[in-house]
Amino acid sequence: DENTAKLYNIPMGVLVKYIYEDSPAEDSGLKIMDLIVGINGENVYNMDDLMEIVSKYKPGDEITLKVIRDEDQKMEIKVTLGNRGKM
Repeated sequence: DENTAKLYNIPMGVLVKYIYEDSPAEDSGLKIMDLIVGINGENVYNMDDLMEIVSKYKPGDEITLKVIRDEDQKMEIKVTLGNRGKM
């Protein structure tokens, strides 16, 4: 949320807390504690944003996540979507 983002001086986004084994997220190189701040050029501020954007795509589609790792490392990670619930 906004207060946590201000407290830690990080942008708002969705913090990755868990990655399913053998999931598209794991296969893409996404890591626990990565902060997702965008998908395909759209900003992600919270889980509602993330779910709304991802719902526009279907399994097999490739999306590009804008991620901040270790507070200062910005990167883009390509993910090929699988079945819902296994990102």
